[in-house]
Amino acid sequence: ALGSGTQVIVSTNSYTIPSNPNIGAYNVYVKAICNSTDNSGFFGPIVHIKCPTPSNLYSDSIVKWTPGGSETQWLVEYGQPGFALGSGTQVTVSTNSYNVPVNPNISVFEVYVKAICGLNDNSSFVGSVIFTKLNCGLSATTGCSNTPTFNTVGINNGSNTGTSYPAPFSNYFKSVKEQYLFTASELIAAGVVPGNKITEIAWETITQNGATSTFNNYTIKMGCTLENQITNLVGGLSTVFSPQNYNVGPGWNNFQFTNAYSWDGVSNLIVEICYNNIPNGATYTNNWSTPYTITSFNSSLNIQSDLNDACSQTTGTTVSNKRPVTKFNSSCN
Repeated sequence: ALGSGTQVIVSTNSYTIPSNPNIGAYNVYVKAICNSTDNSGFFGPIVHIKCPTPSNLYSDSIVKWTPGGSETQWLVEYGQPGFALGSGTQVTVSTNSYNVPVNPNISVFEVYVKAICGLNDNSSFVGSVIFTKLNCGLSATTGCSNTPTFNTVGINNGSNTGTSYPAPFSNYFKSVKEQYLFTASELIAAGVVPGNKITEIAWETITQNGATSTFNNYTIKMGCTLENQITNLVGGLSTVFSPQNYNVGPGWNNFQFTNAYSWDGVSNLIVEICYNNIPNGATYTNNWSTPYTITSFNSSLNIQSDLNDACSQTTGTTVSNKRPVTKFNSSCN
């Protein structure tokens, strides 16, 4: 009822209603004040839909948030911790995530986000979230003229069967995505060189188990993380081995990267593999057996499907403390 709402006196013919996460729509009335005893009647109501504020702002390797409603654009503002809103770097994005660019002079960032619903219709900022930006990423160059030197991470504690996982070469399901986490201490102990670019990776097969040799659109991605174990799928990874059909054979299977990856020597490393044998109509077979190492933490994650391309799936994950024994070539800087 008129008289029971919030009243505000303004000196311009516009007013921005402050965001309230519990209210998304308002009835608005306006009247003119001519002097202390002379007011017009109220005009209204006008139904005003307030631009909803995003929520659940967080960061893993990239900054993410939950849309407040049906908005499709957001303003991201970031800077060094403690910066004043309005003085940071502002970027407009059309997805509810943003990968803050690497800055060699800044490793810790503070980030705010607000929704853009239309002209002069923005939500309030949500945030902030403070996170450390890892100094890893695709190398500017991929070639390496040095003699390859492979460093093995993990020892043989057993191997997967023809129907069990993790397995970098598996066809018990027609499409599979797996992620493996390697800690910085493991990589350094194995001899992987901090600051050098990783140009190759390899996994060994010891038994075929009737599995197919052909894996279509085999893709490898990498990324750094602050996580010490895998609990959920890690996003924001970079493609180091572009999708291509790959024929697996017995022994060590080496993948020479199409894009080398620079590891900073202090971050933990995520390696993702995926393939999709669904489009060519192939039937499921079995998995090649690959030696795995048993870790004291959940070090691998698996998504599998016979109906959908697992490379694009983000749900249906299974985690394990078994991780394929892996060789890295980091002999070039």
